[in-house]
Amino acid sequence: MRWPGRQTVGYVAVLGVCFVLAMAAGWTTFGIQIDNDAYDFLFRITPAKPAEFSSAILAIDEQTLIGMGGIRHLRDMVSTGLELIANAAPKAVVIDLILADTSDPKQDARLAAAFARTRNLVLASDLIPGGWEGPLPEFRRSAAAVGHVHADPDPLDNVTRRIPLEKAAGRDRRWALSLEAFRLVRGAEYISETPASIEVGGEKIPAARKNARSIYLRYLRRPPGARASIPLVSVAKLRADPSLAARFRGKVVFLGVTAQ
Repeated sequence: MRWPGRQTVGYVAVLGVCFVLAMAAGWTTFGIQIDNDAYDFLFRITPAKPAEFSSAILAIDEQTLIGMGGIRHLRDMVSTGLELIANAAPKAVVIDLILADTSDPKQDARLAAAFARTRNLVLASDLIPGGWEGPLPEFRRSAAAVGHVHADPDPLDNVTRRIPLEKAAGRDRRWALSLEAFRLVRGAEYISETPASIEVGGEKIPAARKNARSIYLRYLRRPPGARASIPLVSVAKLRADPSLAARFRGKVVFLGVTAQ
């Protein structure tokens, strides 16, 4: 039997030390930042291909807030948007607002009526100390699902590269807002899961439970001067020109505040 020479043993030892050091460095702040930079670089050189997107944004922007009475009339703005797109028959409507508090009774009643006429309505909730903050009962009764709104911004640079698909307060677990919309559009009654992945309407998503089932985001890359691929219409523009409602036909509509 021929034993390895000293040179071979030394080479293997150096490789082993380098491996251990690389693994240790990967858990440091510096290593994590390198990983983030590599992800950003790969994202830039492999942008998403142009596609016909199935979603659209109904935005409450600065013009909408100024022209429709300010933040005190926010729920009337949501109601107006829903009423104007109703005939476009969107596949689902996601409301990216936490509607946990009572407001003006007339506004609340109007919004509840608009919700009742909305198919595949998804409402938002967020996790606060002590549990979930979610929609009022009169709003929730019309919702096909309630999802969470939490992202997972990187603590080093505050860039959101991924989102957790699930959040829990005790035994009350909720799926992400967008995932619930995806489930409804796929016609799935529930989300099946394994420790390594989840499955929704025949679509398998690799999202491990140990990582809060988080998934990386792939943002749309928009060249300078190009139009956004996802249709975006403000409530103010929709009110001024109701024909714009056609842009929401057959889409998953995300309705929320874009004003800074």
